[in-house]
Amino acid sequence: MKFYTHEEMLDRHIGKKGTFERDNFDAEVEAALIGATIKEARTWA
Repeated sequence: MKFYTHEEMLDRHIGKKGTFERDNFDAEVEAALIGATIKEARTWA
């Protein structure tokens, strides 16, 4: 059984870094993480 890294799976299913699809995916993930961090910070205030 072969194991794949997270990066290999993203390359295979989304596209390699630098492609339009991968850049959009990475931007969406970053935006979701920022949103979740802001939401968490607001609940602690």
